[in-house]
Amino acid sequence: MAIPPQKTALVTGCTPGGIGNALARELHSRGLFVFATARTLEKITDLKELGIECLHLIVDDTESVKACHEKAVQILNGRGLDFLINNAGKTIVRPAIEINMSEAQSLFATNILGIMHLTQTFSPHLLLAKGTIVNIGSVAGHTPSPSTASTARPKPRCTPTARVCVSNSRPLVYTLCMCKPAM
Repeated sequence: MAIPPQKTALVTGCTPGGIGNALARELHSRGLFVFATARTLEKITDLKELGIECLHLIVDDTESVKACHEKAVQILNGRGLDFLINNAGKTIVRPAIEINMSEAQSLFATNILGIMHLTQTFSPHLLLAKGTIVNIGSVAGHTPSPSTASTARPKPRCTPTARVCVSNSRPLVYTLCMCKPAM
């Protein structure tokens, strides 16, 4: 399946009721070819019914990132990716002293390392299109509460993480945008 000549976007974390799902719908309604991703494809059938290309993606799983990339590259068929929207994220709402280390490691793997991995993996396609990386973060890092201490640390870190990924690119031909929605 080759895509039409419109702009392209890959959005992570597109389950219904969230920012990713709303972004995928809006971008599609504006004429972009959208790759919507989720851990569980069955949860985003609403997007598939709209004609959006739905891909399985677990951002903190190397094999899943590789498989998603291969499928997207096959569909892009030599074209670039105009937008990479890193929306997928985890939240743990309880005091940090009550969170076990495996939960904390999983949180950082998704909210920080997932962004780095996707940025590295899709960089050639972003460079080709002179594309834009959009990271959806959290305002929680600016006003953390005791019950969001674990989320307050990693989600705002996605801005400097992405800046490092982008600034290390030669030549620098894509842009970075950071969104911090409030609760």
